[in-house]
Amino acid sequence: SSNLAVLSGDYFRLRSLQLGYVLPATWTKKNGVERVRLYVTGNNLLNISSFRGFNSDGLDTRSNERQSLSRGYIHSTSPLTRFIAFGANVTF
Repeated sequence: SSNLAVLSGDYFRLRSLQLGYVLPATWTKKNGVERVRLYVTGNNLLNISSFRGFNSDGLDTRSNERQSLSRGYIHSTSPLTRFIAFGANVTF
C-alpha cells in the first residue's frame, strides 16, 4: 500500500465578510437624508492551508468528480476568485 496520493486537506478559509457603518443621523439629517450606510464586502479573502493546489475542497464543482493528482498537486481545479466591493445604502 502506498500513501503517495494522500494529501492533507485541512484548511481555514474566510469565505465571505461584510463590514458596514451607519453614519450618525446628526450628519445625514442636515442634508435631507434619513440614513446612510457605507459598507465593504469580500469573498474568498483568506485561505490558510498546506494543500498544494488552487482549491483545497478537492472536488471540481462543475463535474463533481475527484481531481487528477500528479506529483502532489491537484491540477484540474480552478482557483477561487477573490472579490471585494465597496458600496453605500442611502435612504431619503
